[in-house]
Amino acid sequence: MAGGARRGAFYDPTVLVSVAEDSPAFADEIFGPVAPVARFTDPLDAVRMANFSSYGFQAAVFTRGIQRAFTLAGRLDVGGVVTNGSTALRAENLSFGGPKDTGGSSEGLHDTALEFTRPRRCTKAARA
Repeated sequence: MAGGARRGAFYDPTVLVSVAEDSPAFADEIFGPVAPVARFTDPLDAVRMANFSSYGFQAAVFTRGIQRAFTLAGRLDVGGVVTNGSTALRAENLSFGGPKDTGGSSEGLHDTALEFTRPRRCTKAARA
């Protein structure tokens, strides 16, 4: 472990190493500067480990191959996948949310418009 010093209600940025998949630090959402690190044997094992969590707003895939990024992104059970970048990305014109216990819905301009409107079919009588 590196970091972890408590300063009142805050903790310094912390890296936890060799975290077991079934530990709360790996399986639960941590709202703080904490990075649990675990080893995996191949990329599909990493996907399995990520999907083990009950949460899934976003994931990041770091790879040199765009096809590998698409393959892994398609297997991750999360709301969004960022390739070769931080999951801190939040573009207002894209949906943001996730499945499972992450909220089970999306938010963003398009999703909000759908939430507060009722689609209708326009008939000839209605156009007159």
